[in-house]
Amino acid sequence: MRTERILLLLTALAALALGWRLLPGRATWSADEGDLVRLACAMATDARAWLRPDYHPAPGAFLRLGDGLVAPPLASALIALPALLGWASPGAWPLIPASLLLVSIAALARALRPASSPWLALAAATLVAPLAPRFAIDLLTLEAEIPLAAFSCLALALVLRPRDALACPAAAGALVGLAFLAKLWLAGPVVLAVAGALLASRPRPRLLLAFALAALATGAAHLLLVALLDPTSLERWLREVYLAPFLASGGIASTKWQGVSSHPEWSHGFWYYPPAIARELGLALPLALLGAYRSVRGPEARPLHGALLGMTLGVAVLSVPAIKEPLYVLPAIALGAALAARGLVDLATSPGLRGRRVAVLAAAVALAVAPLHRRPSGPAGAVTSCKAVLEGPVARVPE
Repeated sequence: MRTERILLLLTALAALALGWRLLPGRATWSADEGDLVRLACAMATDARAWLRPDYHPAPGAFLRLGDGLVAPPLASALIALPALLGWASPGAWPLIPASLLLVSIAALARALRPASSPWLALAAATLVAPLAPRFAIDLLTLEAEIPLAAFSCLALALVLRPRDALACPAAAGALVGLAFLAKLWLAGPVVLAVAGALLASRPRPRLLLAFALAALATGAAHLLLVALLDPTSLERWLREVYLAPFLASGGIASTKWQGVSSHPEWSHGFWYYPPAIARELGLALPLALLGAYRSVRGPEARPLHGALLGMTLGVAVLSVPAIKEPLYVLPAIALGAALAARGLVDLATSPGLRGRRVAVLAAAVALAVAPLHRRPSGPAGAVTSCKAVLEGPVARVPE
């Protein structure tokens, strides 16, 4: 118990140090962030923005924005939630998605080791962030991949322990549907991972059917709402968001597969993701390897074997297009973080004194490196309020 209390204390200090370094004076860190934040600010001030496919609302009217649409409004809704609750500071924008991802990683770590305390699992998941500087930055970005990874981890946590009841695969399907609504087709790896876990544990058609139906129903919910409440926007949502990657004009055929000539640094070879995932995990990689070693042994680990196989296949599919970035495989990185958290929990609860000392040492290292993290500077500079976002420059295209 003493080791757990020390870990909880060090976790709290590391989390405070990390937030102190990364949140104040926060800038938007990518072009996608600017679009998602603009929609979030609109959702906090104008109810029409919850369905209309426009990121740039003007007083009394919505302005069209060419190719600025990147995802359904779920990620922006999570960013907007603090403002709806009365806290509109830019420092609050990443808190809901980041907290959701941390909790989901803790839930997955506990599913990998059910005997662990939920608070200890949460502390271990939180400590992974300062140990992995790149992942810590990812955690606080305003990108749709953050909730995508969170819902992915929660879905995996539900299916890693074999159960006959339909409720678990159905709930996992609903979570996968939410992951799809966060960043659409990037949910492919978790679909394969959850399906792999179900096939490896209890390959029963009714369980797979419950998973598939729940995933399809949840994933289609936004389009159904648009069709019912704002049918004039349905065609644009389909053309510019849901089906855009598969359209020849400006879609995956012209950019993702072949690369972007103006940004050659976005193009990478087929084997880019394995070392990129290792870099994202940073100092937490040894803990992830320990957690993986402890998790894959024994007959009860069969669902994890299926999940790892499915996730690996999904990452391999995403490795085919030329354009790659670590955020595209964030569910795989989050799975690695959950394995690292499980490894840290194993050390903290081991009967030998050596293991507990290693756990405390890892937590102390996390606390030491947390203040060293540096937030990146974004293309738009510091953003001070939703008002500044909504009154800023607006991209317009001819009607």
